Amino acid sequence: VLVSSVGGLDLQACLDKGASSANVLGAYLLGLEISTLYCVLASSFGVPVTLVVEEVSFGIVKCLKEVLRQVITPMLSSDGERGKKGSKNDDAGDLPFSAEENALLCTAVSDLMQALHEFLSRHKLGEDQLHQLIHMSLSVFFFAEPNFRLCSAAEEMLVTIFSRNSALRGSVIQEFLSRAPRLPCGKRAKKFQLPATEDNAAYGLSTWTHLLLRLCQSSCLPLREP
Repeated sequence: VLVSSVGGLDLQACLDKGASSANVLGAYLLGLEISTLYCVLASSFGVPVTLVVEEVSFGIVKCLKEVLRQVITPMLSSDGERGKKGSKNDDAGDLPFSAEENALLCTAVSDLMQALHEFLSRHKLGEDQLHQLIHMSLSVFFFAEPNFRLCSAAEEMLVTIFSRNSALRGSVIQEFLSRAPRLPCGKRAKKFQLPATEDNAAYGLSTWTHLLLRLCQSSCLPLREP
């Protein structure tokens, strides 16, 4: 119930009604942390089947979706993109959180995506929920400002979905290609290069190239359990 309630929060409406940013932040973090804990517990070996409840899974996906839409996307989007998307009901304006609080939210979202990767390695979700997770995960790679921790967690979740759901592989590739024209080029693209040392296989690769390579590998290599 709590996770679903957090997923139903409207950030701007809460602030307009006088709620403090600290209370809204606390609600978001609590919802994300409870979702992460549920996924970790449900992914443990020997857990009874009755622990996995479909309604809870729906709530977790909704919670993640709304935090990404209302907080993470505006946080990591350029001013121009916020202006194009902005409307009286659509995440316009500056976020009420400090840089440190924004970092906490990014970390909490990354942790939940990583936990969902483990959850999806053990359990199945409905196709509609998987499509939502695909859309959310891919959006992380197309923010104006890269967050490598978020990209890593989103990549793990996408690779898990891609390797275990062959019927959805076309959807993943199609959505990536539909967003490809928005990829930056030249100097702007350099900030999307992974922070890897020269002796690392990922050295010089962008977040997008690394993702595509992982997706290709996942379709032909044995499944890797977390």
